[in-house]
Amino acid sequence: MASDNKYNSVIGYLGSPLPTWVTEADDQRRVAAYDGYDAMYKNVPGTFIIRNGVDVPIYIPGARRIVEATNRYLGRGWTWAVQSVNPDAGTADSQTAELMLALNTLFIREEFKSKFFSLKRHMLQRGDAIFHITANLGALAGSRLVISEPHPRNYFQILADGSDDAVIGCYLADMILADDGKTSVVRRMEYRYDPAGTGKVFARLTFWEPGGWDDRFVDSPALKPVNTPIAYTGPANAQLLTGYMLPDSVRTIPVYLFRNHREGGEPFGTSQIAGVETLIGAVNNTVSDADITLALQGLGVYVTDSARPVGDDGVSEAEWIVAPGTVIEVKTGAKFDRVQGIGSTAPFQEHLGYLDDSIEKSAGLSATAVGNVDASVAASGVALRLDMAPILAQNEEKEVELLGRLDQMFFDIVTMWLPVDGTTVPPGLMVTNSFGDPLPKDRQGVIAEMVALVGAGIVSKAFAVEYLGKELGYQFPETMLDEALAEAALTDPAGDRIGQEAAGGGEVAPPGTLPPA
Repeated sequence: MASDNKYNSVIGYLGSPLPTWVTEADDQRRVAAYDGYDAMYKNVPGTFIIRNGVDVPIYIPGARRIVEATNRYLGRGWTWAVQSVNPDAGTADSQTAELMLALNTLFIREEFKSKFFSLKRHMLQRGDAIFHITANLGALAGSRLVISEPHPRNYFQILADGSDDAVIGCYLADMILADDGKTSVVRRMEYRYDPAGTGKVFARLTFWEPGGWDDRFVDSPALKPVNTPIAYTGPANAQLLTGYMLPDSVRTIPVYLFRNHREGGEPFGTSQIAGVETLIGAVNNTVSDADITLALQGLGVYVTDSARPVGDDGVSEAEWIVAPGTVIEVKTGAKFDRVQGIGSTAPFQEHLGYLDDSIEKSAGLSATAVGNVDASVAASGVALRLDMAPILAQNEEKEVELLGRLDQMFFDIVTMWLPVDGTTVPPGLMVTNSFGDPLPKDRQGVIAEMVALVGAGIVSKAFAVEYLGKELGYQFPETMLDEALAEAALTDPAGDRIGQEAAGGGEVAPPGTLPPA
């Protein structure tokens, strides 16, 4: 299970209440942490505790800045490709094209690219993110598969007895309204490997009272099932409500967990915001204090030993009115003075700068990463990579987790789920994922480098054309290289001489001289 102090920084600081519908202690803390980080990212008022006396506190989106700056350089240029496991065996191009068409159709229909971008962001934000694959067997072939992104707060692992990492199943549990529209019930989707050892996966949908649905542990509370809501009692769900084995080709639980800051055997990840919650709270307090100071400097705070003013009747007390254009009358001999406060917000700004710097260094964010790009740094590829080294290094580790889980999920889609969808996948084909360079390309520098290499005779023009097309996206016509070489021969006497010599035509007279008689 998760370590005892894994979520202390967010739970202890925010005072997030533990969810009562979850009964296991570690899962309670994990779910509460997700909720806390969601509130931080969305800058929900009241998330951070602001000092007393602030009527309208100011919340700086510090958590969002950390997540977005990291996400900006994570998994850039994602692409996938179909490869042959055994190239020597030979796989027909038509089979590869058929598999690519099936995957493209699935990804377009399910908007997978946008879901993947969302998953990356939520993995950083919450520490974990999930993909879930299901199939509607009653739909037409080619449109049966569904890829969804549940909230990780709904994911609960089922472990083998006595094990901390052998996952034999999981629950996807969330709260929904009962038929009365007022009472909450837990909807629990269950996946378990067949205990008989067949390798098949058992699935079932059930409904329970909050706090009475979790039977994973010996000391779990008593189970409290409830009637199935009317919306789920149709014939389409009959098999799911009684429980059934997933199609024979599916031999893996179709829930894929992506972890941020993977830590050894820890089953769950850690939010990118973890550890800097107090710094973000301090920034909010500092900005709120500075705002109050500016307001009080304009309006001021006053002190008097005079009694309160009286109303028009000359008897009842009235409120003090301190505003432009007003006249304040006090009794003879009474004082009415303005309290001298802080005359400058410079100390606030210095302290705020120190806090911001601490947050960025703790999160591995350089000025360039958050958008403050120095022209000299951007112009130098080496300087830019050194400036971005902290965030690039930590993202490289995250991408190992992302690629590993994506490759595993795509393997399952190709070998287990596409057959369910009506697509026959030939053996020997697999799908691999890759990411591109997270930094923008210096197009001018790439072109200048190729020109220099060609001019020095180190690489051929054909290689340069291919390289520029691959790196910068140039789409050269197939005949362009031949045309360029022909034009060069017409305008470059040295090139023409070399060409004729190679063809056995003898020497060519230097430019400006007459050929021999």
